[in-house]
Amino acid sequence: MCGCYDFIRAIRKIGFNSFFTVLLVDILFSVVSAFATFIFLIARTNGEIRGFVLFGELLGFFVFRFTFSNFLFKIFLFLLKKINNLLNKLNDIIIQSYVFFEKLSKKFLLYFFAILKRVKKGLKNVSKVLYTNNNNVIMENDASETKTQT
Repeated sequence: MCGCYDFIRAIRKIGFNSFFTVLLVDILFSVVSAFATFIFLIARTNGEIRGFVLFGELLGFFVFRFTFSNFLFKIFLFLLKKINNLLNKLNDIIIQSYVFFEKLSKKFLLYFFAILKRVKKGLKNVSKVLYTNNNNVIMENDASETKTQT
């Protein structure tokens, strides 16, 4: 449990140390520790609360805290700082790529709509040529000639 608490301390050291967060995490850690002790007592002593078990847990916590805890805390702190730096760099890369693709998509859409406007203007001019009255008369005559020949 002391190793888990060292990990929590390292997370706090990085920056998650508001009063509410510390309070909530400490309460959650206490509940999980009590639950783990309860499960241990059920498995080993048939649910009887033994003083020496609680004393042993407390003694083990203090022995670990004053011997290995500082070393383990420094390892956790080093690893979490590296992970935090990596995530910050990754976040910067994602933001930069988002901005790049946003600019690129805006340029593409502007270019695409400009092409559509040109095509629309071209179609208006073509439609005037194709659908004049003279063309309709010629097309009707051609259609009637082909019907009589067959």
